[in-house]
Amino acid sequence: MNGSEGHLKNTKSKLNDLDITIVLINVESSGNVGSIARVMKNFGFHKLILLNPKEEPKSKYAYGFAMHAQEILENAEVIYNDNREEEFLTKFFQQFDLVIGTSAKGIVRKNLKRIPIFLNELDFSLFIKKTKVALVFGRESTGLTNNEIKLMDFLLRIPADHEYPTLNISQAVGIILYTFYLNIQKISRQEISPATKAERDLLLKQISHTIDNIPMQEFRTDRTLQSFRNFLGRSFLSEKETSYLQNFFQKVNLAIENPSIVKKKKKIVKK
Repeated sequence: MNGSEGHLKNTKSKLNDLDITIVLINVESSGNVGSIARVMKNFGFHKLILLNPKEEPKSKYAYGFAMHAQEILENAEVIYNDNREEEFLTKFFQQFDLVIGTSAKGIVRKNLKRIPIFLNELDFSLFIKKTKVALVFGRESTGLTNNEIKLMDFLLRIPADHEYPTLNISQAVGIILYTFYLNIQKISRQEISPATKAERDLLLKQISHTIDNIPMQEFRTDRTLQSFRNFLGRSFLSEKETSYLQNFFQKVNLAIENPSIVKKKKKIVKK
């Protein structure tokens, strides 16, 4: 085996360590679905889920764009849901440890949900072995909605010229997967167990309870909680760190609701 073959084999094994699924919400063109399948195979990714596609995603037209990646299209999971979308997506995303949304829109400081991490800023050393990741892309015309974005752990954006920053969806998928492909082989910290989405959601629930117990204007309450949600989404918390933080906020809530406990502890410390 020459050096190049060894490098490719090593990269493939690293790709298998990180479980990445491409999720397309309301994709509008079956041709784009085929192109996305093709670029996924180019960089060694194989899991594709389509939520409520606008056109038949496995049409002959789509297969024509997929070229030699037709098996990815064939194996793609297609889900149609007529129930309340937010409830469905909340439950759907629970299967992943990390849900990463994508956006081409500029940073809107007043909209905390839309503050992204640029692709070149993403620290790949924080990805952990066996983490289940969803890379979520919205509609070609409008992208992800605010309600969908609030379900993401964080937003990812591709740096592009401000005059025309919006890329074709298959181009955007290709650039992001290319970047993942190059960086996955550098993954470290394999011994650390990542916090699951359920564990992070429980922590956020504890934080929300703390915020509710603090006198604060309602609009500041919402923004503070969203800021914590952004922070937790970008922090790649370990299972141990999440456990400590859950315990901390649980104690904070207990102290707020039962001030006598704090006074009692102060007396113990003085002694």
